[in-house]
Amino acid sequence: GVDFLRHMFAAGVRQFDVIATVNGEPVNSVAALRAEIGRAAGKESYELVLRRHRRDENGELVLRRDAQGKPMLDERQNPIADYETMRVYAKPGTLGVNLETGYLPHPMDE
Repeated sequence: GVDFLRHMFAAGVRQFDVIATVNGEPVNSVAALRAEIGRAAGKESYELVLRRHRRDENGELVLRRDAQGKPMLDERQNPIADYETMRVYAKPGTLGVNLETGYLPHPMDE
């Protein structure tokens, strides 16, 4: 509930952040995220590396562009959003199970 959201916000996690690693281990699924957070259970804190997508003054995603200024595309021909990488630290048990079982949205989702 609200307490979970307060802890996430205090740790630096925001809506639509993409979690890239937990304690240096890559995560690309909810199962991998859950496993890595579980491994941190006995530690004082753990590190999350987040990707936060950049937005312009209108709130639109900023797309990565090639040397000619054309939007870069991924292997599925979707535009690639630009992002910044951030490190945040959380204490085990403070982010709650919602993070472990929740929907991790694609940045183009509205």
